[in-house]
Amino acid sequence: MSTCSIESKLSPLPLLAAAESYQGSMIDLEQGRIIRPDSFRRGWSALTLSLAQRGLIEGQRVVLAVSNGPSFIASLLAVIKCGGSPILAHAKSPPAELVRTARHFGAHHILSSEWKFKDFREATDDANRLDFAWSDLMWADVSEDMEHSGPPLVGVPLHPTSGTTGRPKIALRPAEVALAEASHYIDTIGIDSQDVVLAATPQSHAYAYGMGVMVPLLSGASIVTMRMFNPLLVRRAFADHQVTIFPAVPAMLDMLLLEPAADLGITARALFSAGAPLPQRTASEFQRRTGLTVRPLYGTTETGGISVGSGEHGRVAGCVGPAMAGVEVFVQPHDEDRVTGLGRLLVRSPSMMAGYLESGGVDTSPLVDGWFETGDLASLDPQAAICLSGRQTELINVCGMKVVPSEVETVISAIPEVAEVKVYGTDTVKAAIVPEGKIDQATVHRHCEQQLVYYKRPTQLTLMAGLPKTPSGKVIRDQLP
Repeated sequence: MSTCSIESKLSPLPLLAAAESYQGSMIDLEQGRIIRPDSFRRGWSALTLSLAQRGLIEGQRVVLAVSNGPSFIASLLAVIKCGGSPILAHAKSPPAELVRTARHFGAHHILSSEWKFKDFREATDDANRLDFAWSDLMWADVSEDMEHSGPPLVGVPLHPTSGTTGRPKIALRPAEVALAEASHYIDTIGIDSQDVVLAATPQSHAYAYGMGVMVPLLSGASIVTMRMFNPLLVRRAFADHQVTIFPAVPAMLDMLLLEPAADLGITARALFSAGAPLPQRTASEFQRRTGLTVRPLYGTTETGGISVGSGEHGRVAGCVGPAMAGVEVFVQPHDEDRVTGLGRLLVRSPSMMAGYLESGGVDTSPLVDGWFETGDLASLDPQAAICLSGRQTELINVCGMKVVPSEVETVISAIPEVAEVKVYGTDTVKAAIVPEGKIDQATVHRHCEQQLVYYKRPTQLTLMAGLPKTPSGKVIRDQLP
């Protein structure tokens, strides 16, 4: 499908209208700041003017690496209001990675909240501080060595994703799509302006982007944010701001369970876990300690939210509940699995991405009659609840953040003393390295700290004389340490 044929679906106006009419409050826990509706509109309007004065024009792309809080939402809206398309990146991504992302995906600028001028100095010469009332922001220009141009887009949020193949891609999730996902959550869960949503996972990540940005903007719910997950701040959020909706990931729940006090202080009316499989022991222990049921939530960057489970679903391994209101699912069984009902999970939904951004246009080929293959194996139980049985890719899932092994391999391979490298893992990143010359693990760790955001860095490095391979040259993962 050509860009012109989907142009009407890419308008940013619905999102900007929702932001203009938003009547909730935004609470920044670290700074102890509460942003009321009028102050929020003034803030993102002022930031819009600043970005325009710095040279952001319609049709350009901006790598947006801003931490959770009012500044993230204001930055997102300001870029869109200028006609730019934000490429959402983790705020802790080092400058070298941000520049690499910008060049790979044809972005002209970077907007960052976690790094200073001295940090950007080696990555790009054209960076400076951007004055903003709520946080320090850095603005950097990237105008050389673009690898990916693609069609001009106006105000379309761009979400990096591995796709179903494991290759980094950009999913187009325009306003119409993002707000449709928010509607699914609102209608299925029952969220309104009296609710308070805790955004403890990165708002740049698809899960928190939907639950911690779009749901509040559409429903009018207030938002409580923290830059990095902190159990003490979570307890403060519930004590001081009466949080009612808590979208979490399993690792967060496990960290909260380390608290020795009998009362964890968690009193949300709706507690969700997504981004990674929810261990039954975590769900059971959390319910025992708090009396709250952890509800599994399932979705992908391409489709948005797909399903929300009940307490009963959370007790069955891999069961993530029935499709949300407005979402259709279908299991295409493999020939050998027709009896068991196990097969490839397909989804059709108004919250579906518009397509993948390619250099020649927008690729809608993964959407066949509106259906998208998630890459997950699944079956449906008698109540139409989705039961997941794993993926067919090599993606590494670190606390809900997806890591593409090939990207980490490229970074490590740039070290002159590395002859070969294989990156692998399940919930942690591991790397097996064949050295060529003298190299130690400390050198590799330092290099990764400079080039990769924290969750992409290998936590286990093994130096080997050679990688185990098949006769055809394929690395045998089962024989890696």
